[in-house]
Amino acid sequence: MYEIEAGADMELFNRVLFTVTYAKSETRDQILQVPVPAATGFGTQWQNVGTLQNKTWELSLDIPVIYQRDFSLSYKLNYDRTRSVVTELGIPPFNYGPSSMFRLQEGERYATFYGRWFLRSCSELPNWATDFRAQCGPGQAFQVNDEGFVVWVGQGNSTGDGITKNLWETQLPGTQA
Repeated sequence: MYEIEAGADMELFNRVLFTVTYAKSETRDQILQVPVPAATGFGTQWQNVGTLQNKTWELSLDIPVIYQRDFSLSYKLNYDRTRSVVTELGIPPFNYGPSSMFRLQEGERYATFYGRWFLRSCSELPNWATDFRAQCGPGQAFQVNDEGFVVWVGQGNSTGDGITKNLWETQLPGTQA
């Protein structure tokens, strides 16, 4: 494993502090649970097979508003982003996780997930663990929207209620929730 990190602190107007940091790391021989041939008698095996590269940006801004001997007040804003990419995989690409929705493949970001299709009727909802089909239909938690896709709207709501009822902190300009 290696890591390179660089950063800078800058002070503006003798008050405002701005910090930027960039880090890049590479981890080799990732231990992953991978599928193995059926002839082994097992479905998966833990192997050292992957190389993962991470790139991270961190930014912060510190703005002092009040600065006195016995009291100070400042606003701080922080931002960071990390991207992890599989740069080497010693085995063929494969899907894993619930419903095999994650894809592990060279050149892809780690934990990239793919859907196989969009649900268009309540009968396509899964029926394991929780009976999702029973929660689908008018007035139910899942409904078919005006584009023909099954979407979650929450119990007692309709597909058009998101903005008008201020669900999920959405709001039409000029309306009160």
